[in-house]
Amino acid sequence: MEEKILAIRERIRKTLPTLEELASKPIIDNRDKRKFLKVTRGPLREAAEDLRELGLIESKAYREIRAISTKNPKYFRGNTVRGILRAMIPYA
Repeated sequence: MEEKILAIRERIRKTLPTLEELASKPIIDNRDKRKFLKVTRGPLREAAEDLRELGLIESKAYREIRAISTKNPKYFRGNTVRGILRAMIPYA
């Protein structure tokens, strides 16, 4: 169990620099959106699913990550990314 939690934390930590970079922008353009979706659909979503299986993540944070990772709007705002950061930093 402990190794699994450490592996999850490592996956989340790898995504944080990308998310912090995108959170600083008011509107995220298409090039950055691809970078964002690559992070949220891959390691961050898997980490959130693993945390939920272990009962360590709030369902609200998990739902937020699931919703954002499945949406594909024309543009994202930086505050959308900040919401994800707030949800995942306690687990990093």
